[in-house]
Amino acid sequence: INTELEKLNYQKNIINEGNKNNNMIIKLFGLLNILSIIAILFISYIEKEKTINQIIELSKKDKNKQNAITSHDVSVIENNKNFSWTKLEYIGENEILICQQNNIYKKVLKFNLNKFINPKKVLGKNKIRLGNKYDGGYVLLDDFDNIQIAYSLGISTEVSFDKELADRNIDIFMYDHTIENLPYKNPKFHWKKIGLTGKTTIKQKNMESLDKLISYNGHSHEQNMILKLDIESFEWTLFESLSSDILKQFKYIVGEFHFTDIKNINYYNILKKIQKTHQVFHLHCNNCGKIIDLYGYKICNLLEISYIKKEGYQFINDDSIYPINDLDYKNCNRKDLSYILNILNEINP
Repeated sequence: INTELEKLNYQKNIINEGNKNNNMIIKLFGLLNILSIIAILFISYIEKEKTINQIIELSKKDKNKQNAITSHDVSVIENNKNFSWTKLEYIGENEILICQQNNIYKKVLKFNLNKFINPKKVLGKNKIRLGNKYDGGYVLLDDFDNIQIAYSLGISTEVSFDKELADRNIDIFMYDHTIENLPYKNPKFHWKKIGLTGKTTIKQKNMESLDKLISYNGHSHEQNMILKLDIESFEWTLFESLSSDILKQFKYIVGEFHFTDIKNINYYNILKKIQKTHQVFHLHCNNCGKIIDLYGYKICNLLEISYIKKEGYQFINDDSIYPINDLDYKNCNRKDLSYILNILNEINP
């Protein structure tokens, strides 16, 4: 019996010793995890401090200059994981304050405006205007190969652009929830009393997203459609919700872009998104808009922008003086705004 008791005590001691070792290992792993978290937080803090210092240094460098921030300067900021000029709202109030105090935020906005809506010429293609000479007309290229379908968002009483597309044997799917009927009938017009939005909810009556309409109409495999839109500032939520795959279904994107808050960084994020698949080839200031000062730049808050899908085209710099005769027209309905605005000279003084 004594021998058996000794054996049991011996085994118990071994088990207790093992438990002590296991507890030590667990405590050691816990300590290592805590140290790892402290190290990560410390590195993150150092990186943030480095980013803030970069911003301040960039500001000091251009303190006595009027030049906008350079593409190299932007890339320095872009490539830092703690600061992205496309997501300023995520970097924290202190960093934004530093940006504003040192004019970096202002320069980035102007850099974006210049970069994302500066037209380029399309090699081998000429521009043409379809529709009204005033509000309701838009500039495309004289290139309608393989185009059979167009989407026209926002109609009101203006269908001159749509009619010229119909004359080219293009079916136009038209949407506007603010009218009871089209002002003009055409066998190529397919209208529904539906408004466009980025996200639909049960409370939004007669509103639908573009991707769902494309699917409903059986156009999910089309790759050469036209998108025209005049939907009174809803274009931003619309484009924000669309994937690049949906955008690439449209050969042309033309319409009015309402910069109701010209300093809203989200506008430039969306313009950057569109530019991944499409290139601006024409730009016009709608004279119904107002001239807004963007930190020294004068810019129209209602721009008519024409895009072409990049795929299959070559582009060169455009030195044209805008607006262009026979393509752009003043709005004669507004005597107080009967000016001609050279939009590119305003963006690039």
